[in-house]
Amino acid sequence: MASQSSYENTYYDLQAQKSRKATLIHRLERLQLEQEKSKVRAPFDGIVLERKKDLGDWLGHGDVVARLGSTSGVRAIIPVAERLMPYQQPGQEIEVTLPGINKKLTGKFSGWVPFAELRSKSVYMKIALPYEKGMVENMSAEVEIATARPSR
Repeated sequence: MASQSSYENTYYDLQAQKSRKATLIHRLERLQLEQEKSKVRAPFDGIVLERKKDLGDWLGHGDVVARLGSTSGVRAIIPVAERLMPYQQPGQEIEVTLPGINKKLTGKFSGWVPFAELRSKSVYMKIALPYEKGMVENMSAEVEIATARPSR
């Protein structure tokens, strides 16, 4: 049979352990929230083109962390003589060769950049492409485009 003092000591040890457990749970929740709030999330899927901050740097509101390239909205911007504009139809499929990664992709003509070079009278066509591993900003792309109406 246990004595009254032994029972009381055990009871108060149990209460202290419950209190310590509650304190540790609260501390864990606070640390998890702090960790979640310290993550910087991008508004879209992409690849890092340039890092502006190092790991562990403090960030202020609105600070630039990195420059990202979207992997869902990849476009090839191709200079074309403006006289070829009438032969390009939005939505047409265009084969694009990327010599830097030795790939041939099928893209879709999505429109024109609203700008023409003054001297060369070149305009820029936009071709939407699927992302391929190894693509980098400003890499070369080769295309074959229509130079006349299709013959019937």
